[in-house]
Amino acid sequence: MELIQYLIILFVLFTTSRVILQFKNNKMTLPQFVFWQTLWIIVFIFGIFPSQFAFLSTLLGIDRIVDLFLYVSIGLLFYMIYRLYAKMNALQQEMTKLTRAIAVGHAKNPKKSKQ
Repeated sequence: MELIQYLIILFVLFTTSRVILQFKNNKMTLPQFVFWQTLWIIVFIFGIFPSQFAFLSTLLGIDRIVDLFLYVSIGLLFYMIYRLYAKMNALQQEMTKLTRAIAVGHAKNPKKSKQ
């Protein structure tokens, strides 16, 4: 085994422990937990058996296995950025609605809002 493989194993063990702790502390939902655990298991398998992915990279017309990993990683990152953007946009719209409702409530009852 190469040094990088040991580093990947240590990194995956560390991140897996963080995911488990967040799930135990109810800071992560079950679907999120399953997603992250699956992702780290795939990274672990890729780190230990990189040659097993050679057929997939050849099938897709990608010369090196590492390039396949990078392409998939970048695609996953773009998808996650999109999801974050969509959630932030929804939160911003919800905050706008709440702010308007509070402002209308204060306008209708100015005496209650001062107390």
